[in-house]
Amino acid sequence: MIKVLIDSDVILDLLLDREPFADPSEQVFENLAAGRIQGYVTTIALLNIYYIARKPLGRNAALDCMKRLLVTDGLEVFAVDKRHIQAALNSAMTDFEDAVQAESARSMGFDYIVTRNKRDFSESPIPAMLPEELLKKLI
Repeated sequence: MIKVLIDSDVILDLLLDREPFADPSEQVFENLAAGRIQGYVTTIALLNIYYIARKPLGRNAALDCMKRLLVTDGLEVFAVDKRHIQAALNSAMTDFEDAVQAESARSMGFDYIVTRNKRDFSESPIPAMLPEELLKKLI
């Protein structure tokens, strides 16, 4: 089974119904629920998602989104630790937060990072792909 780290932008596209990106993100989550892929999100990404979603949705709706994410079939949460941070500090990636995500994905043996921001992951040890690219791999 394909194991993917799902970047916060993909989750926010779904939660905030950001067009034209919401539909491919929804399809990724449908494939999680169907068991065709195993998805992961870091604790850091969840905090960022809440922070960003809270502004347009309000606190209670953003918390409801967090609760729904935690019970999403096929989506697991994992913690970033010191070794991920240290590896990110030595990474060739220019965006530190993305480097932490990429190094976390590497250490966990994930196959891909699913993001809308492939450019920032160009130096990632794990290949990054758009949701649409992941969906094509599943056909």
